[in-house]
Amino acid sequence: KEAQLIGKVTAIHAPDELALTLTSEEHAVYEAFKTDYDLERLRDISPVTIVKMFIFSDIEQDFKTYEALYTTVENKETLEVKAYYEKTKAVRKQMFTPELNRLSIARYFNGIENATFEQESDTKGWIVFTGENGLPSKAGMAKNEQGIWQPSFGRPIYTPLN
Repeated sequence: KEAQLIGKVTAIHAPDELALTLTSEEHAVYEAFKTDYDLERLRDISPVTIVKMFIFSDIEQDFKTYEALYTTVENKETLEVKAYYEKTKAVRKQMFTPELNRLSIARYFNGIENATFEQESDTKGWIVFTGENGLPSKAGMAKNEQGIWQPSFGRPIYTPLN
């Protein structure tokens, strides 16, 4: 419960700072998207850029942008992620700073700067990158009804490659 967490100290093992940055072009798209959250602004944007914006919004605790970027495709998995996100948002808001978020996220997304996109089907794809400790990782993307790629994963939900 939220009341039980207040005042607790938590340790996060994150050996490296997340190196994620947005290029000036990516930052311009990010800022433009935040003006109206119109998904059409993302139509010709690479899935890797979209996922970087998604992660950046999480680091910055920009909950509105994070939610707007997340997939609008609903299935059992995405509904579970959305429910978990809503359930834990108040705690994250109170307990996490952008610095702590950056360290926490580093465990999962270091290496995303050099990611590639692999399309699996018309509506499903993966952001593939070499993660922490040199391990290959991937994060899911879903193409919505408008034909725009959106993240369909939630931290810490990602799929390590075998």
